Amino acid sequence: MSKKEFIAECPLDRKRRFLGTFVPVINISIFSMILFYTVSGLLAGLPILSIDFMSNLVIIVLSFFVGFYMPRNAPIYTSRYELSRDKLTIYRIYKKPVTLSFREIREVEVYVKSKGRIPREVIQQERMAIESLRKNGFKFLDYTNTEDIIILLITEEKVYMISPKEPEELIKKIKKYQPSLKGRLVELTDKGSRVKRI
Repeated sequence: MSKKEFIAECPLDRKRRFLGTFVPVINISIFSMILFYTVSGLLAGLPILSIDFMSNLVIIVLSFFVGFYMPRNAPIYTSRYELSRDKLTIYRIYKKPVTLSFREIREVEVYVKSKGRIPREVIQQERMAIESLRKNGFKFLDYTNTEDIIILLITEEKVYMISPKEPEELIKKIKKYQPSLKGRLVELTDKGSRVKRI
């Protein structure tokens, strides 16, 4: 693969798209309004140690955190994935691009939800498997667009979570550069989970 190639990503799901629009707009509005009232109060002689000033300060800090920090760290904007030779680069607005060499990837796990109602116990079982990685010290970096298709790219210390539309095609491309790569595909269905090696 000599040229850069964007691989199709799953569309951002509706709930995340709503949060990506709603959270910054509402919180920036609250932040601006409370900041205006606080500055106006100070100019009018409001004591800095007053309850009104302190409560306004708490609201300003919280709205700043939710309105500015959360969009940078929560997967509420579309992530895109680009292949170039033996690397995968991940892009998301408000975040620096992340480049991952295929040779860093030690293992992959693919989770695919089939259509229909998935029993809670099935989802819980797979979440526990993922949680065990976290307990073993792995840092999770979430670049997913949906929960319907998730690939875990497991490196020495980190787990990159992505949502390509065709996960098995991506795995094949990674295996060209990492033939010994181990992986499994877990399909979650209304009857339970089906696991196969890939």
